[in-house]
Amino acid sequence: SSEMKFGCFQCHYPQLKDQFKSAGLSVFNNNWYSIHNFTPEIDDSWSLIRNGDESSQLEYIPGPDSELAGLQVSFNETDSVVPMTFGKNNVPETSESCLVVFFDSDDMDDRAMSFIHELQ
Repeated sequence: SSEMKFGCFQCHYPQLKDQFKSAGLSVFNNNWYSIHNFTPEIDDSWSLIRNGDESSQLEYIPGPDSELAGLQVSFNETDSVVPMTFGKNNVPETSESCLVVFFDSDDMDDRAMSFIHELQ
């Protein structure tokens, strides 16, 4: 493969949240930027899509006339089940940071997502 692009999964369709849960996956464990290249020599066969550069991300998303049209799929960042993460090389330059902890409970994921949406 060549010229592969990787970016934060920003998608939503009605069954997605339940599919993550059924698979035992957390939407908060998002390591999209941690790529292991199995090619023996170093090459440029892949790159990361810069977060925040919406125009470059949109060119990789199927258009409204694609086979996804009837599936209620949204690629809007605010609809996404997976919160936007920047990866270790795409972090916006800022001197501010904050650690927020949500303790384990039945509604922990919902509270965390609500908090993230309030920040946006």
